[in-house]
Amino acid sequence: MFTVTAEVSDTPEALGMNVGFGASSVPVGAMLSAVKGVNPVEEEFEWMPCLDQAGRHITCFEAVGSGGNASAPECVDMIVHIDPPPLFLNASDDGVSRSVTEHVEVTLGAAKLYTLYASDANCGDEVTISVFEELPAGAVLLPQEGHASHPEAPLCATPPPS
Repeated sequence: MFTVTAEVSDTPEALGMNVGFGASSVPVGAMLSAVKGVNPVEEEFEWMPCLDQAGRHITCFEAVGSGGNASAPECVDMIVHIDPPPLFLNASDDGVSRSVTEHVEVTLGAAKLYTLYASDANCGDEVTISVFEELPAGAVLLPQEGHASHPEAPLCATPPPS
């Protein structure tokens, strides 16, 4: 989100003059909303690009006074990058935070709770964790709801109840 501001020169005639905005090439899904409506004016531009909107987008704005005079356009050049893949965050090894690249100590006959967390920078993406190869015999992968410290929907690998 960014804010566009326009002002008519600081002359006695300009005080209280209504000023509006014009915009061209506004991307699909973008919202423009007035923040301040009398000289000077502000308008907010808010947009969450979708997957098919990756690439370059140029949106131009102009200020228009109540007398019909318009400013020269000011353009904003936006580059939307391709959706990055999700990333693993630190895991929880029986309550201890660990990097997912560290070795995990497991004792024969003892239950082990290892919680994985993943996050995606794109808030529109749903994150799931799946097993790349096979889990060790007796281990299960249980989906869990996210929680306040890790809202990313963790999954746990735990042995089945005996």
